[in-house]
Amino acid sequence: MKAVVVENYDSIDNIRLQDVPMPEVSAGQVRVRIQAASVGFVDGLKVQGLYQTRDPLPFTPGTEFAGIVDATAQGDRWFREL
Repeated sequence: MKAVVVENYDSIDNIRLQDVPMPEVSAGQVRVRIQAASVGFVDGLKVQGLYQTRDPLPFTPGTEFAGIVDATAQGDRWFREL
């Protein structure tokens, strides 16, 4: 799958898409197949290391997205489609 991975704090113009393995789904998690995403102001600051908090490197920025849940953890029953 493709993901933006921040390995070093840098200008957002220097952050690139990379091929990464499909993440496993752990207990209490869902995996979402992203259909649309945006880059918000906070993301721009985070990739440069200028936000109030710094995510440990490497990290994948992005909290503004929409998509379809394509996996839930084995045995988890707390998630139900709306």
